[in-house]
Formats: sequence, structure tokens, C-alpha cells
Amino acid sequence: MRERGDGVRRNCCRGRHTGFNVRSLAESLKYYHDTLGLEIAEVRTEGPNVYIDKLTCIQGVVQHWAKVRCTDGYLLELVEWVKPDFYVPDTLVPQSYNDLGINHICFQVDSVDEVHKLLVDADYACRQIQTDPPGRVKNFSGYDPDGNIVEFVEVLEQPVISIPSIWPGNNTATTPEWAANQTFDPNLRR
Repeated sequence: MRERGDGVRRNCCRGRHTGFNVRSLAESLKYYHDTLGLEIAEVRTEGPNVYIDKLTCIQGVVQHWAKVRCTDGYLLELVEWVKPDFYVPDTLVPQSYNDLGINHICFQVDSVDEVHKLLVDADYACRQIQTDPPGRVKNFSGYDPDGNIVEFVEVLEQPVISIPSIWPGNNTATTPEWAANQTFDPNLRR
């Protein structure tokens, strides 16, 4: 465990990966690797074995999976279940931002315009490009082959935002003492 500057121990030091169940590993790799350019870190078939059964709490698991890597090292794990089969509806209903659970994954990119054109040219569904009202980021979202929302953000400017300016009440009386002199990195806003 590591300690924060205030002596409090923290258990999580950084995100490692996010896992998506997919209908077809091949189709998902076309999207994330072939089109978006994420590096393939590992591909394999897992199971049947004790390790994956214990991890998932499901007996007799067999799955094909791949991990694709962003340039900053973050991994996206794409999992196609072979056994047991998982429920796939007859009609794929794309995810909505207000669905329960993880509602989207977001990638920071150098050029939203280039990524949007790349995806549209490859016939993937994408919403229009927009700029947030303060003009700090330009973004759009679309869907991967399984209807998961994928957002792309280009940071236009990087102001330092103090916590009191965004805290409810906007005064130090409602701002926790530990936060009074902290700053936020705008890259973490979205």
C-alpha cells in the first residue's frame, strides 16, 4: 500500500484495464486495433482451468480474449465467451448514457476531426463533433461493434481549475480543508 501526502494509506494506485464482453473478438479487434490503432498487448484462449473458474465464479469457463493498449499503457480487455455462452439479444440495442453501470469509455486523442473521419469512413456510428461550452475540449461519441459508447476527447486548452470554483456553494466554508488549495488537471475532467 502507498500513502497519500497526508499519511492516509491508499489501496489503488492507478487504473490497469477495463473489460468488455464482446460478441466477436475478431470484430472488436477490427474496431479497436485495425481502425483506432490500439496496440495488441496479448491474445489468448483461457480455460477450462481452475484459475479462470475461481476468478469468474463460473464452472467450465472458456473464453477468447485480447488486451489492447493505449499509448499511455492503459489496457482494454475484450472477452468473447465460448463456455458458458452468454445472452445475446436478437436485436442489439446500443447503450445509452443513462444506462445503469459503466456507461462509456473515453479516449483522449490528438485530433477529434481525424478520428471522427476515420470511424465514419469505416462505417461506424458516430455522433457529431462538438465543443464544450467553456471551449476547453472538443469531443464526440459513437458505438463500438457491440453498442458500447466510446467517447473521444481532444483537449483544446489546459487551464488550472481550483476546487473552490467548482464546489457547491463556491466558498471555503463548504470546501473541505484538504481541498481548499488543490488544483484539478483538466485532462481528468472527461
